[in-house]
Amino acid sequence: RRTALVDANLQFGDLRVFLDLGLDTASIVNAVSEADLDADLLRKLMVRHRSGVDLLLAPPSPESADIVVERQRQTPAVMANILALARRIYDFTLVDMSQAIDDFNLQLFDESDVIFVVMTADLSCLKNVRLVLETMDSLGYEKNKVQLVLNRSNAYTGINISNAESALGRKIDYQVINEYRAAISALNSGEPFMSSRPEAPLGKSVLALTTELEKDAIEAASALA
Repeated sequence: RRTALVDANLQFGDLRVFLDLGLDTASIVNAVSEADLDADLLRKLMVRHRSGVDLLLAPPSPESADIVVERQRQTPAVMANILALARRIYDFTLVDMSQAIDDFNLQLFDESDVIFVVMTADLSCLKNVRLVLETMDSLGYEKNKVQLVLNRSNAYTGINISNAESALGRKIDYQVINEYRAAISALNSGEPFMSSRPEAPLGKSVLALTTELEKDAIEAASALA
């Protein structure tokens, strides 16, 4: 599948570092600065990773993030246009966002088909996720648009999945197991564990997640056809 990954954590996006990409590569700043951005130009601004994923990277420095925010304020359709072009080019477009509910992120929420809230089963995170769910509900988002992904699902925290679901008042949609050494090694080496160790437990867990996500996406698209 043709897949794009957009790093929309404007001030502190990590994908450039995690995937061992240089500071001199194009970023979302270039995309929002193009007055006549089209599909061909967006393709040139995407950075191809050796894993096959194309990336639109976050700004190279926190101060340059202001360029994106100001451009979005002046031309509210700028991010909608970028994502619409990405939809035409790619089968899947994933947007990694900061942990904030602000005007910039709200536009991304509006443009998305599904909002994945990645969480862990600890008290602080459960409190924050509950607040997110309540906020999404008050903003009028449909409940099935917001889906929960439990990370480190087999880690012992004293709170099991059933307790977490009870605290949140809804089921957890997807799970990814805990394998800290494999994850941190991949982050520090810049080599995704799906490339270096796909047969490891974490790789199998993520593969199961992506298979399930693809199945659900196909079913949702068929229902709308």
